[in-house]
Amino acid sequence: SNPIFIDNQVVENYFIGILIRDASKGKIEKNLMRQNVIQFYLSQNCLKMKKYLLDNNTIEGRYDCADYCCIF
Repeated sequence: SNPIFIDNQVVENYFIGILIRDASKGKIEKNLMRQNVIQFYLSQNCLKMKKYLLDNNTIEGRYDCADYCCIF
């Protein structure tokens, strides 16, 4: 997907504020992410968006990225 998500407040979600996966791109800027358990989560094929999200949004709290492989 290629969403335009600008100037929003993503707050008080029970788990993840924004989930980005499956090589999604988009314009995600000027958003406030806070008071979520995880502010944003990036799947392994979206890791290149990490710096962009951190530079162009206000993120207060934890974020997670699937930059590793787990085998159970």
